[in-house]
Amino acid sequence: MSFRCSVPKCTNSNKDGYCCVTFAQDPELRRKWIDAVGIADWEPSKTAVLCEVSYWAHSAEKSATRALAVIGIFF
Repeated sequence: MSFRCSVPKCTNSNKDGYCCVTFAQDPELRRKWIDAVGIADWEPSKTAVLCEVSYWAHSAEKSATRALAVIGIFF
């Protein structure tokens, strides 16, 4: 199955070889990700993803845990 990045103007997909991640499950972190996408009154579907180009994953503890990742760079 092919997944396209949810960020406006981004056409990257896993089919094109980009790593894609689903939105965080933690409600507070998920809200930060949604706000960072920048689409007013939008809620991602269960299959909505972000590509590796559209985000910069990091945490305060420099953890590699994806669940702690925070969106940093968008188009």
